[in-house]
Amino acid sequence: MSYRRLLLVLAFAFLVWELIAVILWLRQSGGLPHAPGHFWRALRSDWMALLVVSDHIVVAGTVLIALWIDARRVGWRLSRRLGLGVAFIALGSPAMLAYLVWRLKPVGSDR
Repeated sequence: MSYRRLLLVLAFAFLVWELIAVILWLRQSGGLPHAPGHFWRALRSDWMALLVVSDHIVVAGTVLIALWIDARRVGWRLSRRLGLGVAFIALGSPAMLAYLVWRLKPVGSDR
């Protein structure tokens, strides 16, 4: 299996995992209106959860900046870069992995 195909499979699998986790979290929290409060209480009651979330914000922000710079470097218009940013913020890792698939040079290609 090629690296590109593997990354696409991983992106899809992680997207499915994210969707399942969100559905379970919404069910556990009592629905969408109660979810933000549930999330905040979880962060306030668990220092490790707070550490993981704050670290993720720094890493995700850094990756988003790198994706933005790279997309500009390869000539993406502002609207397309904004779409990439929205996809990354909304979907996280699956969007980043899909972008990497697009950027990886296919074997035997001069792209």
